[in-house]
Amino acid sequence: MTNEEAMMSNEVEDYSDDLKRETELEARSTLGKTQVAFFDIENMSTTARVFFFVVIFAIFAAILKYFHGELVEKELDVNDVRKEKLRQRKENKKAQ
Repeated sequence: MTNEEAMMSNEVEDYSDDLKRETELEARSTLGKTQVAFFDIENMSTTARVFFFVVIFAIFAAILKYFHGELVEKELDVNDVRKEKLRQRKENKKAQ
C-alpha cells in the first residue's frame, strides 16, 4: 500500500471503531428500558407518549371488536322471534 492508502485505511478503521463504540454505549444506555417499535419511550415527549398509547389502544380495541363480532353468536331479538311465531300461526290457520 502506498502512504496515502495506509492513512486512509487508518482513518476508516478509526471511524469504524468510533461507530462501534457509539453503538455499544447506546445499547448499554437503552438496556432494560421500554421501547415501542424501536422508539425509546423515555426520550419521547408527553404528547408523543399519549399519542402512541392511544394508537396502540385503538389497534387492540379494533382487533378485539373484530374477533368478538366473528366469534360470538348474535342473539335474536325477542320481539322479532315473537313476530315470526305469530306470522307462522296466522299462516297455519289460513292453510287449514
